[in-house]
Amino acid sequence: QRRIAHLLVSLAAEVGEQDEKRIIIQKGITHEDLANLTGLSRVRVTTILNNFERAKIIKKKRGVLTIIDSVKLRTVLDGTASLLLESSF
Repeated sequence: QRRIAHLLVSLAAEVGEQDEKRIIIQKGITHEDLANLTGLSRVRVTTILNNFERAKIIKKKRGVLTIIDSVKLRTVLDGTASLLLESSF
């Protein structure tokens, strides 16, 4: 989870577009791309992203990833929300 959270924070800073309270990443990054960048399997990346979406941290559509709650994403990155998300695996 932290690897994906870290990568999403980095992508948001580098290529994200701020829109009101959301950050939109429109780079067409696939789950396979995220897997290759983090060393995780594509299946694991998909599971983590689905958990983030259920927790209302992100919203994903084909080719577009929107961070809707950057505070929650940073708590995952800090490790304070990992138990909450791990329970949904």
